[in-house]
Parts: sequence; structure tokens; C-alpha cells
Amino acid sequence: EIGDECYEQLTLEEFGRRSVMAARQTLISRLMDLEKDDIYKKYFERLGEITVGEVNQIMKKEILVTDDATGNELVLPRTEIIKGDFFRKGDSIRGVIKKVEMRNNAPHIIISRTDNLFLEKLLEQEVPEIEDGLITVKKIVRLPGERAKVAVESYDDRIDPVGACVGMKGSRIHG
Repeated sequence: EIGDECYEQLTLEEFGRRSVMAARQTLISRLMDLEKDDIYKKYFERLGEITVGEVNQIMKKEILVTDDATGNELVLPRTEIIKGDFFRKGDSIRGVIKKVEMRNNAPHIIISRTDNLFLEKLLEQEVPEIEDGLITVKKIVRLPGERAKVAVESYDDRIDPVGACVGMKGSRIHG
């Protein structure tokens, strides 16, 4: 009757070769799209974090880096490299995730070594007081590869922010 559910079993042999291949191709393309979206979302959430990767390919305008954690391809443009840096294939490299965008329906992740955020994250790793929130980084100005100025402030009178960031004989700042 009208409104009842009707079940009919279909076997794979009833479909033609072309329709099976078309279904297979559609399934594969949908899975690839979902994977690309997943990669985009993961890196968009990690925007501004430091990532470690291995130099995979060196080209004229950019260096392709394979992310150690996920195995995805990251792009390090020549404009984001410190002037004196020299990399070979297989070198380990650190950079901050600067931009994540979709290009030609594929995620394009750009990392940077010259961004001020990179220096801030490196300081955060080296100085536990910054990570704990006892010292705040107010401003960073730098000429990548030459020098940098970091303005720090502490709201706790017992902590010397400059002394804590510089460390014994400059050990923390040099690290």
C-alpha cells in the first residue's frame, strides 16, 4: 500500500561495469575531499604554533618541508627565511605556522622563520615564566638574522622580567 516500506535486494552483478567504476570514483574523490578539509582544519587550529619538519625539496622561490608530526607538506617561502640560513635536503627545520589557505581545492600551509611570532614562541619554550604567564611579552621588533628587541613586563614585583628572560650569562636568550 501507499506509504509502506518496500525492500528489494540488489546484488553487485546487476550493476554494469561502468556504474560500479563511477561509484568507486565518486567515493574516492569524496574521501580525498574530506581528507583535505581535515588537514585544513587541523592546521587552521594550530595557526601561530611552532612546528618541526624535515627539508624535502629546495626550489628557487620556496622550500618544501615535510611535517614530522603529521607527514603533511608545508611551504617555506624564500621571503620567510632568515638571510644567513642555508638548508640541505634532510635537514630538520623549525618554523611557525603563519598562513593556511585552500589553493586549487588543496590545503596550502605556509610556515615562517622571520615572523615576530616565531621569536615569541621560541622565547616561550626557553623561559618557563613566560609560559606560566608570570612574564608577558609586550612587543617584539627584529631584523631577522641580525638583532632583536623584546619588551617584557612582569606583574609580580618579586620577578625581574629582563633578568629572567636573559638568564645566567645570557643562557636563555642565546638559546
